[in-house]
Amino acid sequence: MEGHSDGEVWGLAPSDATHVVTSGDDNKIKTWNTSTRKCEYTGKISTESRKAPKGGASSLTELPDS
Repeated sequence: MEGHSDGEVWGLAPSDATHVVTSGDDNKIKTWNTSTRKCEYTGKISTESRKAPKGGASSLTELPDS
């Protein structure tokens, strides 16, 4: 079993007939194969390191917004 490891999933978009892409509070994007139900790619959204701002959108993570 695999998923976003920290916080919430904030984005879901179809990529083609058998793939969807998700993004989440964990600073990652993931490409999922809907036929095999497996993650085929995980990438980092940002390499920036800074403190997450307070008072913004609801988030469960300590990572900065990207």
